[in-house]
Amino acid sequence: MPCSDVTIHADPATLRAIARFLLASADEFDQAQEPAGMHAHLQDQWAGWQDDFPDLVVVSA
Repeated sequence: MPCSDVTIHADPATLRAIARFLLASADEFDQAQEPAGMHAHLQDQWAGWQDDFPDLVVVSA
């Protein structure tokens, strides 16, 4: 869903984990035969995930 901004309140280690997730998702979308509509959830990819964190979902264009 389009939005005007996103705020991430996190320490450097968490920001790096999110960055790794975004880069890995971009690589996965690049390698897909039909990437349109593909999506990934941070909660499914990050070993440091905690239940009280909001999920971050990326969707390929």
